[in-house]
Amino acid sequence: MDVIGEIAKIVAEKAKISQDSARIAVKVVLEQVAERLPDPLGNQLESLLGTKQAGSMDLGGMAGMLGGLGDILGGGKK
Repeated sequence: MDVIGEIAKIVAEKAKISQDSARIAVKVVLEQVAERLPDPLGNQLESLLGTKQAGSMDLGGMAGMLGGLGDILGGGKK
């Protein structure tokens, strides 16, 4: 299963929606996040989504890449 599929499975279970609907929602959210990130991070996320070609990334790589996302989007500790 791909990263989007793994996340969609969790969203489907927690939100009690179909996995197809969850997959669409996850893709939309991640695409929006990718647009708002600085280019290097946004490009990596787009590569993960399959909208740009680059090397593969596992869940650990994604977690590291998004580790500071809360700070970038204003949700970090003050």
